[in-house]
Amino acid sequence: LSALPELVTQVAVRAEEDSTHSHYVVITPERNVDPDPTAASQAILATADTSWSDPLSLGAAAAQVQPVEQGGLRAHPLTNGLPEQTIAAAQYLAGTLSTVDSLLTPPAHAPHQDGISADAIAAAAGLVAGLPLGIQRAESAEWSDTPATSATLAGTLTDQVRTIVNGVHLIRPTQGTYTLGSADSPLPITIDNTLPVPVNVRLQASAVGGLPGFSTKDVGVQQIGPRSKLAVRLPAQVDRAGRIRVNVGLATPDDQALGTPLQLSVRSTALGDIGKIITYAAAAILAAALLFRFGRQWWRRHNGSIPRRAP
Repeated sequence: LSALPELVTQVAVRAEEDSTHSHYVVITPERNVDPDPTAASQAILATADTSWSDPLSLGAAAAQVQPVEQGGLRAHPLTNGLPEQTIAAAQYLAGTLSTVDSLLTPPAHAPHQDGISADAIAAAAGLVAGLPLGIQRAESAEWSDTPATSATLAGTLTDQVRTIVNGVHLIRPTQGTYTLGSADSPLPITIDNTLPVPVNVRLQASAVGGLPGFSTKDVGVQQIGPRSKLAVRLPAQVDRAGRIRVNVGLATPDDQALGTPLQLSVRSTALGDIGKIITYAAAAILAAALLFRFGRQWWRRHNGSIPRRAP
């Protein structure tokens, strides 16, 4: 904004010094400039519709304005192309942007976590919005003459995205083993967010190999504040006793996996459904056997099959 008065002055002088014919001026920032939207809109309004200027759309300019020798486009053949590092980074970033977007953008239906400010959420949204522009800059044909610069920009952006994706993880317990005393005991899980912005994740847990006897209830999207930890009690249902190997992982709200799952050993001391059925069946058989034995003795005693003792 500090340069806006000088810009307006230069454009106005250009128009007023020769009023016999129209002058056409195209104002555009350099490729590396990231203008503030407010400043850019003020610059457009201050130079477009005034007493000495009228705005002209791009389509109208292409049809009406005759290009002059100094105004032609600069030929820029892609003699060298972009380096392989840039292409590989662009492919990685294109496949990861949706993960970052889901991780940093809270779903509309998700509850807001207390203690997370609106500024922190806005910072996360700004980070997401800037990534596509960064990819476009790294892929620009402007770097065909300086491929090392393109590779450096792409590498920096890749490192930034990887830091975001790997910035939230599960904390492994000291022993790595949990003991559940009942069939519906909760599984304590701690999530660590090392990023300076809040994140939104889901917990996923299942028995290794898909073995039956273990399941969990979805606790919904968990929002974790910047550089903070969150303890979650994941409701678990165990249908058998003994040790069960369980994979616990993180995912984005739209179920895109984050990192490598954490493998835990869950030891259940509670009887599951199968164990209860066996126990109840054994108890019923034992009770039937005892009733049969007592009934047989009563029948023999009352029918003289069993001799009575003399008084």
